[in-house]
Amino acid sequence: VANVDVVFTFTLGGASKEYTQRVIVGWDTVRAAKDIEEQEASAVTWDTIKGENAAADSVTSDLTLPQYAGTAYGDSLAKISWESSNPDVVSLKENGDSWDYEPYTGVVTKPEADTDVTLTATFTFKKDESCTVKKQFSITVKGYSEEEIEQKKAEMLAELNEKYTDGLLKDFTTQEALDRENVTGDIQLPIPSRLGLVNKEVTVSSSNADVVTINGYRAAVVCPFGEDAQVDLIVTLTRGSISVEKRIPLTVKAIDEAEIDREIKLMEAAKAAYFDGINNGAN
Repeated sequence: VANVDVVFTFTLGGASKEYTQRVIVGWDTVRAAKDIEEQEASAVTWDTIKGENAAADSVTSDLTLPQYAGTAYGDSLAKISWESSNPDVVSLKENGDSWDYEPYTGVVTKPEADTDVTLTATFTFKKDESCTVKKQFSITVKGYSEEEIEQKKAEMLAELNEKYTDGLLKDFTTQEALDRENVTGDIQLPIPSRLGLVNKEVTVSSSNADVVTINGYRAAVVCPFGEDAQVDLIVTLTRGSISVEKRIPLTVKAIDEAEIDREIKLMEAAKAAYFDGINNGAN
C-alpha cells in the first residue's frame, strides 16, 4: 500500500485547472497471489514437511510444518499457517518464540487403525491479509497392528492398576480410607496428576448412577432402600484411540427401618421447635 499525490487536470473549453489529491493505492492482490502460488506454495512440498517419514501414505512420526518458504522470513511474501482435519491424530505444536517463526511440529498420535488426514497450509500475504493461497497435503497415518494394540493395552492397564489403587478411595467427610464393603456416604476420588497420571486421560464412571454419581473428584452416594447395592466404579485410562479400564467394586449399604424412624423423629422434633428457634423468646 502506498500514499501517492495524484494531480488531476480538469479541462472545459479553453480553460483548465489542476487539483492535487493524496490517494491510497492498494496492493495488486491478484498478482501477489500468483507470485505466492508460483514462488512459495510450490516450494512447500511433501519433502519439505515429511520429517523422518518416508512416504505420505505411511506416516508414523512427527512432521515439520514451516511458517515461511525460502531461507528467511523477512524475504518471504507470505506467512504460513496450518490446519489439521483430524487434530486427534495430527495436532499442531508451536515452537520457539513468535518472532522466531520456527516451524510448527505436526505431532502424530498413532491411531488404532490407518487414518487419512488432510493438512491445509494457508499462505497469507504479509502486506494484505485478505490475500491468501491454500495448499493441501493428504497423508495416511499408520495405525497399530493387533499385536501392538494388545501390548499397549497391557502396559496401560498395568500402569493403571499400579497407580490408581483401590486403597486411595476415601470417605469424603472423614477423609479416612474407604471401607468399600460398607459405603454409607460420599467418596473422595484421587486426583490422577498426584498419582503420576494425566488428569484428562483418566475418567471415572459408575455402573449404577441411581446409587453413585460422579461429580469431578467426588462420588455422590444415595443409599438404597431395602437391600444393599453392588456398584462398580469404572476407572478408564485413554491415550489416543486406545482405552483400558479397571473396576472397583463397592457395597453401598441400604437404609434400614430403624434409621428411617430416627430421621422421622428428628424431623418432627425440628418442626416442633421451629417457632421457638426463630422467635428466640421475642414473642
